[in-house]
Amino acid sequence: MKNPKFFMAGTEGTGLYIVLLLSALGRIGIRALSGGIFRVRVEPASTEAAAILAPAFPSSNWKQPGNAGQDRFSTEVRGGEDALKSTLLPACQALLAVLEGVEVNPDAPSWFKDLAQPPAPVTAEPLVVAAQSERDVLIARVRALKLPGANAASRWSLATLRSKASQ
Repeated sequence: MKNPKFFMAGTEGTGLYIVLLLSALGRIGIRALSGGIFRVRVEPASTEAAAILAPAFPSSNWKQPGNAGQDRFSTEVRGGEDALKSTLLPACQALLAVLEGVEVNPDAPSWFKDLAQPPAPVTAEPLVVAAQSERDVLIARVRALKLPGANAASRWSLATLRSKASQ
């Protein structure tokens, strides 16, 4: 019997997606369509997770949560396995931004397991990058909460963002 954690019904409820990766932020699955086209689907774990993930899935390339009543990001990939890998890598990196609850499907293709590696531990030098990532996450939370003035959140101090995001 297949593990239910790795079942993804999809829009039509067919269950033809292969869930590749789970994390505290959500999960990612792929489905082979006809003609060498793949659909990539990222299901956020929550509304807050969707706000955190949104910058990695721009609406110019990805369907957004709420489109057609679906709580997911999705896109079609043409160009075979290389194009699929190019789309999956940043999607995996977005889901691996929080290393909590990370699980790679043991039935995922072997080539995927290389893409699903967590980022290297942060050393002292890139701490500025980590702080910027925290800032981006807090801005996304504040905007998702639709707090007054949230459109100007990018100009708020980190302390203000932390305070507002915890409301």
